[in-house]
Amino acid sequence: MKNVGTREHGAAWIFQVWASFVLSVSATTIGIIYLPVDNWTKSLMGRGLAFSVGSTLSLAKTTRGIHEAKRLTSKVGEARVEKLLAEHHPFYQTSLNLLIRPRVDFGASLWQRRR
Repeated sequence: MKNVGTREHGAAWIFQVWASFVLSVSATTIGIIYLPVDNWTKSLMGRGLAFSVGSTLSLAKTTRGIHEAKRLTSKVGEARVEKLLAEHHPFYQTSLNLLIRPRVDFGASLWQRRR
């Protein structure tokens, strides 16, 4: 079975994603530290940043889970079709996935000739 449409992430893309994540969180943290306000306000903004990062990671995980579930459902459907195609035999008549005796039964005619 071929995996059509599946692509691996390249090393450059993975580096870019991590670099942008680290850069954005670092820049926001530095901006909060150097704000000309009291420490209570800075701590509140820091907690807001931590909550934003955590909820973003949860959202990404949930979105990926939904995508993986859809891919699994389509793979199950593909497996069913492949199973049906593998079980298909041109001399057999299929009805509700049950094999019925072949239309031409060579074995029975040979057995009857021996009698």
